[in-house]
Amino acid sequence: MNACGRVVRAQSDTKEAGFLVQNQNLDFKNEPYFISTDNYLLATINIGTPAQDFQLKIDINSNEFWVVNTECKSLQCNGLKGYMYPYREKVHYNQSDSSTAEAKNEKFGLGFGQGFVKGEQLTDTVKIGEWTVTEKLNFISTSEIQLFFGYQPADGILGLGFEKQSLSEYKTWRNPIDDILLSHGLEYYSLQLNQTDEKEIQGELQFGSRDHDICEHTEQYAPSIDANSWRLALNRVEIGDILVEYNGKIALDPSSVWIQAPSKIVNAVYNVIKPIHMSYYGYVVMCNDIKNKPSIHIKGSVDLEISSHNYILDLGYGGGYCAVTLIANDDGGFGGADMIIGEPLLRQYCQSFHVFEKKIGFSKNWKLNQN
Repeated sequence: MNACGRVVRAQSDTKEAGFLVQNQNLDFKNEPYFISTDNYLLATINIGTPAQDFQLKIDINSNEFWVVNTECKSLQCNGLKGYMYPYREKVHYNQSDSSTAEAKNEKFGLGFGQGFVKGEQLTDTVKIGEWTVTEKLNFISTSEIQLFFGYQPADGILGLGFEKQSLSEYKTWRNPIDDILLSHGLEYYSLQLNQTDEKEIQGELQFGSRDHDICEHTEQYAPSIDANSWRLALNRVEIGDILVEYNGKIALDPSSVWIQAPSKIVNAVYNVIKPIHMSYYGYVVMCNDIKNKPSIHIKGSVDLEISSHNYILDLGYGGGYCAVTLIANDDGGFGGADMIIGEPLLRQYCQSFHVFEKKIGFSKNWKLNQN
């Protein structure tokens, strides 16, 4: 599968972070921006005094905060070339260059589904866009990362999940989002996308607000059914005249372009939309036929709709083919979630994550869904 480049640029004058989604070759310049590939969304984070700039993976399903340091000497610490992601040389945090860095003399080892990292705990000043964390924040300065992370165009991970989602036994720090919200009297952060022209989509990460030029004022809320992570209840899925009963959990992953679901749900969708299977790309339909395909309706904690133009996407395959972004997965993921919904849902709805009330708000993105 070809990677579809998405460049995410900070908008400092509005205290929000933005990202530009477009098909292009990624041009990594020395300026603040986010990047996302097919399953990656990264943000520029400033750490230290003077500030050192890093691009960290945004992950709403963990609260880990780590960055590669100058003691990381293996090949993967510098970045590896592969076929899944565009190559990018990693930037290393240098503790000695920051006058506000303070070592805690505590070693860490974090295990992920894809690998592990090792390092030590530090505190330093942190800035996300125009929002500055009011106190020095704890994070992990890693001196060893597994091969898997070497191929990914990130210098580390910035988790926006709940505090109890920590993968380590140490829970002595708040994540940056908690600190920003608490110190500024805010209740939530939000993600939304905006169509700027026929081929470009501009997106925003905002703290304490939604963009009502993009998002409808009416918002429906769903409580997270898991006290420690963003999870919605799943009862059934409908498409056309087909109804599939399935009681389970839904996890949200805005940084992924895909929807992962049990095979009985995916097969039901395929039986209705009749996609073509291509050995390299998977299931596709002709782009000019998208408007004739029905919406997917997801029933559970909240009733959600994903229109065909949001789950069938032009990922640059060529030949007039567009990707059906559903993948069968019967093994679960993200802590046992039965269904994982990515960017297609973010195209349909602006999403607000109320960290302290543990609820998610959905308001229709009218800019992307006017037809």
